[in-house]
Formats: sequence, structure tokens, C-alpha cells
Amino acid sequence: MLAIATKIVKKYKLTLKMDISELGQYTSKFLKNLTNNRKRNQARRCLRDGFKFSSEQMSILIPNQRSGKTKTINLATFDRYQDPISIPQGLKEETIREMAH
Repeated sequence: MLAIATKIVKKYKLTLKMDISELGQYTSKFLKNLTNNRKRNQARRCLRDGFKFSSEQMSILIPNQRSGKTKTINLATFDRYQDPISIPQGLKEETIREMAH
């Protein structure tokens, strides 16, 4: 993990002075090689302690990913007196996360 992070930083000549949008171009390079949380955490420590990247820069290069797949479920809501088969136009769809807030 240290070797992977070091290799990518040196290969693409990543520096602390690079803009966030520039660093974002290399996210896929890190994620392709860092296949699990343990590897990503070790690479983040390497970027922070060895190369002195800021936490914002690290989060761009190696974003937090949860294991498993996440899904967005859309729920359509309608008045109980309306025909449930025909959903009215303009009906707002909400995700469960939005409804929970």
C-alpha cells in the first residue's frame, strides 16, 4: 500500500501544490490499485505522513468507499384516493435518505 501510493505519486509527479481538480484526475489510478479499505487507509496514511498531503487532497485522491453496493431507491407518493396504477404528472420522487431528513 505504501509502495502503491509512492509509485503513483512519483509516476504522475503529484505535488502538494497541485489544484484539487488536477489531483482528481488520478483518483481512478489509486482506486484501481487499492481494492479494499485496509489498503486505502494505509495509502492515505502514506500520503498524509510521507508526502504531507492535506486531508482534502487525500479525500480527492482516495475517496472513502463503503464495502458493498449502495442503491438509491425512489419512492413515489400519491393520494390514497387516486388510482395507484396511473401516477399523476409532476409527482415528486424522493429517495429514502431525503424522506428521512
